[in-house]
Amino acid sequence: MPVIKAKKEDWLQLGLEKFSTQGNEGINVEQLADMLNCNKSSFYWHFKTRKAFLKQVINYWVEHQDSVIQKLHMEHSREERFNNYLLFLFKSGSFKDLPFFLQKIAAEDKYFRKVLKNYEKQNYEVAYILISDLGYEEEEAHNKTQLLLLFYRGWYEKYKYRTVNRKMVNEAIELVQSFISIAVSQ
Repeated sequence: MPVIKAKKEDWLQLGLEKFSTQGNEGINVEQLADMLNCNKSSFYWHFKTRKAFLKQVINYWVEHQDSVIQKLHMEHSREERFNNYLLFLFKSGSFKDLPFFLQKIAAEDKYFRKVLKNYEKQNYEVAYILISDLGYEEEEAHNKTQLLLLFYRGWYEKYKYRTVNRKMVNEAIELVQSFISIAVSQ
């Protein structure tokens, strides 16, 4: 049995970071092993293949997303839930390019296509539920959900190579709140 110098969690975290910033090209076993100060046998102890590793990295990310979404639903009021969702959406953080890179590999792989489709569906449903909870009728909630997610994509593309500060996030949230009123009564 080989000496394992890097834990599975370490490999997954580093793999997530590299895939999120460099895509498939960032998943180089030798370079990852060097960054973790171990040899490649540690990688193959935890993962049979590079593709198996990538699947686990993506699943690790999905679990992280799920835990954040579950926390959103624990907020006390509809306003808190929606505001915290907006903060989650707009705040500066890692893994924001992951859906783009996932989309690239999904074009060639059925497994990743399914993961991407589920992610997009879940993302839409969460936003829709939060907007519906603010008191909007079904059609209007769908329209506002689409508008919010399209606005976010454009905002993200505009600022992804800049350092995003709290003021920029607050301005984006205020703009969203101007077309999705929190004061709507049920």
